[in-house]
Amino acid sequence: MGDWLIVFKVNHKNFPNSELFTIYLGSQIENVAFLRLLQGGYKVFVGKYDEKEIDFVCFKGQKVKYIQVCERLPKDSDREIDNLLLARDNYERLVVTMNTLDVGVRRGIEVMHIHDFLLTEDDNL
Repeated sequence: MGDWLIVFKVNHKNFPNSELFTIYLGSQIENVAFLRLLQGGYKVFVGKYDEKEIDFVCFKGQKVKYIQVCERLPKDSDREIDNLLLARDNYERLVVTMNTLDVGVRRGIEVMHIHDFLLTEDDNL
């Protein structure tokens, strides 16, 4: 398909009180992160590249962020990180996780615990 990144607008109906909302923890974490981004003033979209997906492509003024949200980063898979590396620009990339042991930097991408993400000031989000 080339070097295209397709971005879809997030449909608010796919979140709480929707038939598509699931009870899986990963989906709940995504929902919380999505709401926090909206609260922080971001316009939030989903990025798609071939069969790969970036959970959130976020825009606030001139600021752009790519964010993956997961319950934990599997030891045997770099899927979350690899998806973020698909975007070939220098915008900020972040993984938000529930697992405190995953926190740090992987392949140049910050991995942040969900609690820290939620408590980040809007200006630093």
